[in-house]
Amino acid sequence: VNLKTKQKIPLTKVHLRNIHAIAGIGNPNRFFNDLKSFGLEFDSSSYQDHYRFSKKDFKTLSGKNIIMTEKDAMKCEKFAQDNFWYLPVDADIDLKFTNVILKKLKYISHG
Repeated sequence: VNLKTKQKIPLTKVHLRNIHAIAGIGNPNRFFNDLKSFGLEFDSSSYQDHYRFSKKDFKTLSGKNIIMTEKDAMKCEKFAQDNFWYLPVDADIDLKFTNVILKKLKYISHG
């Protein structure tokens, strides 16, 4: 998803060149491996978890297509450029887990 324009492109159809992936998460290699599994070639930069990105972090990356996690994208919205992309995350929650949580909530609310 393009961070500035909100244009959506399936990762299987991404034909971007000159890509630089960034990740300020606990396990950046997991994100980078996900990108590689879709056949993307890129340079990368890792930042500490919960890193607060600023516009200056991207000055040396001008002319590159930046791909980041959705979590990191939210921190970059104010200074997003047309070349900022993020990979959206979908959570799949196990039905058994959901039922356990619902039972506990019901118990808490009804005693």
